[in-house]
Amino acid sequence: MTRDGFSRVLPCTLSALEDKPGLSAPFQQSLPFCSPFQPGRAPVPGFDGLQACTDPGVPENGFRTPSGGVFPESSVTQFHCEDGFKLKGSTKRLCVRHPNGTLGWIPSDKPVCAREDCRVPQVEDAEIRNKTYRHGDKLIITCHEGFKIRYPDLHNMVSLCRDDGTWDNLPLCQGCLRPLSSSNGYVNVSEFQTSFPVGTVISYHCFPGFKLEGSEYLECLHNLIWSSSPPRCLALEVCPLPPTVSHGDFVCHPRPCERYDHGTVVEFYCDPGYSLTSDYKYVTCQYGQWFPSYQVYCIKSEQTWPSTHETLLTTWKVVAFTATSVLLVLLLVILARMFQTKFKAHFPVRKVQSLKLPASGVSGSSEPLQSLYSPSACPGGPRPDSADTGAGSARETASSSPGIDIADEIPLMEEDA
Repeated sequence: MTRDGFSRVLPCTLSALEDKPGLSAPFQQSLPFCSPFQPGRAPVPGFDGLQACTDPGVPENGFRTPSGGVFPESSVTQFHCEDGFKLKGSTKRLCVRHPNGTLGWIPSDKPVCAREDCRVPQVEDAEIRNKTYRHGDKLIITCHEGFKIRYPDLHNMVSLCRDDGTWDNLPLCQGCLRPLSSSNGYVNVSEFQTSFPVGTVISYHCFPGFKLEGSEYLECLHNLIWSSSPPRCLALEVCPLPPTVSHGDFVCHPRPCERYDHGTVVEFYCDPGYSLTSDYKYVTCQYGQWFPSYQVYCIKSEQTWPSTHETLLTTWKVVAFTATSVLLVLLLVILARMFQTKFKAHFPVRKVQSLKLPASGVSGSSEPLQSLYSPSACPGGPRPDSADTGAGSARETASSSPGIDIADEIPLMEEDA
């Protein structure tokens, strides 16, 4: 459309421009002209009966395809918006014939390009608290606990929605960045986590055969840096076999020693009857070498001390001999008591009065004896006075002359029936 009510068409025949004086035939055939446009009618002379839809128009801050020309029946036009604007309405319109025979566009409403709102920003470890996201709106953001907000422009702590629908100076909620890890070790955190809040503590570990050099634990501080540099995992060199010792051997700590890794301690000892030449009997494996590096010797001792095994054996022998002796003595005592009991049962013992007779002068002393044993001397029972007198006389007689002890105790043996 060039002006209201006119459309731009190309002539199809020379006769359409015959009444234009001053133009030669070649120019008349190539130059267009403007003629009144009648909806539903072809504006080109010579094409009576040709119908077309009116111009669908172009939305403000947008464009369409095709941009111009005639729109006959079944023509399709598409609409687009410039950057920062969003199309509201249908993106396509179709030229169709209505039941009354006229042509028109469907849908009938023209699309509009409106200013586009900013999208909701995706900020990790943060919460967006905006209610609208229109042009000029300020981003309201809150970081999670342990994270701090950081803007790309340190002098501008504001993020605004721009005309093109993007955010200016979009911030980040940042913690401590993921520290480096050793190729021969690992860290106890997820491999997908890239930022760590303040207060996070991570630990480093080395693979078998490697030793950690540096701090095992790192903490994320308030200034968003780690408490120390990441440690390293150094390869541990295996020491060779310890030096051999004549008349001796060694044991390793910790046990068992499948291989002599860094930090393994070897303790030397000597066979019975031998002793070490020095008091120091330990060597340590340090980075593939034994330290201290000296030869261990076992020399014959001047005094041979029994081994622990022999000492224990001797002790057990003494204990066994003592116990056996005690048991034998107890057995003999028991047997003696049993024999004594059986002997008394078969051979009872009777006791008699001891009688001492003088060897000489019996007649002279018969009177006291007769008085001592006379029944008349003790009528009604023994008299203490006469008994004492008789006993004294008897002792005097016995002391004045030698006596013969006939029998203190005469056992009377009874024959078995």
